[in-house]
Amino acid sequence: GELPFSILMDEGFDTETYIDIFDGGATVDARVAMLRTVAQSRRLSADADLPFSGWHLAANTRRGDFRATFSQAVDSGTRQRLQVAPGEHLRVAPLLSPEAA
Repeated sequence: GELPFSILMDEGFDTETYIDIFDGGATVDARVAMLRTVAQSRRLSADADLPFSGWHLAANTRRGDFRATFSQAVDSGTRQRLQVAPGEHLRVAPLLSPEAA
């Protein structure tokens, strides 16, 4: 359980003194707006191709047909995987490399 716990801590979750009664594990919580990925994300138009510096998590902005992918650019492949059309928006966030974490 240490690896998932450390990933959550790197993302910005806080530890609590509570223990989950079902598995004995510690619980963590956070305000959504304070999470690293959420705070560093930005909303982009799906209209134009846009290269990124490094890998990003890209997602469409729909609740009912949510899709996400790893990408190094907004391009036709990313738009196809996310099923977004011109005029729609994406939400993208940079991914930290293991060295940066």
